[in-house]
Amino acid sequence: MGRVGWRPWSRKAFNGASNFYASSNDRDTFGSCSGLLRHWRIRPLSKEGQEIMAFTIPEGLHPDLNPLAWLVGTWRGKGRGEYEGIEPFQFAHEIVFSHDGRPFLNYYSRSWLIDDDDEIIRPAASETGFWRVRPGNTLEVLIAHNTGIAEGWVGRFDGPKIQLVMDQGYSAPTAKIVTEGSRLYGLVEGELFFAYDMAAEGKLMQPHLWSTLPRSHD
Repeated sequence: MGRVGWRPWSRKAFNGASNFYASSNDRDTFGSCSGLLRHWRIRPLSKEGQEIMAFTIPEGLHPDLNPLAWLVGTWRGKGRGEYEGIEPFQFAHEIVFSHDGRPFLNYYSRSWLIDDDDEIIRPAASETGFWRVRPGNTLEVLIAHNTGIAEGWVGRFDGPKIQLVMDQGYSAPTAKIVTEGSRLYGLVEGELFFAYDMAAEGKLMQPHLWSTLPRSHD
């Protein structure tokens, strides 16, 4: 088993990061993706009061995807997870967004359970899918999981802030049943922030996963 060499997971997205969130001493202040979203604020740098994001549009990117150009690339970091009925856990996390010139982003996410010394215990969840930009700053997202689940998501983006809500899903006969979901992605001090709330197996909607991922340049 290997050791994770990526930067340690950070709680700063929940602890009042100066450019996105109101002050908080703990994630429980927000409690969910929707709670985080209500406290999200973009740092006023431009004359219009919006944060200025400096990045290069990838060569050959379809014009429809320009608002999501900042996502393209590989992001690696660490996160934590919890859910009713299971022990809290830590995980190493990698997310990759790519394109082939057509009007959608390819999405791939994989993770590994890790211990307190950042040693990899075993592979964990992985996802693959496609992100499509629609008129009015809306998104349609398809995601398939290695656990036998496929989902359709809809949402909106506002600069470097993305919120998705599960529209409908399919579970294989032996897979768990997920009935609701909410995802939040955003750029926090140059790092990709991710949070996922879920309702599954008859349990109420609740926080499940959250991670911060610096951009990888290798």
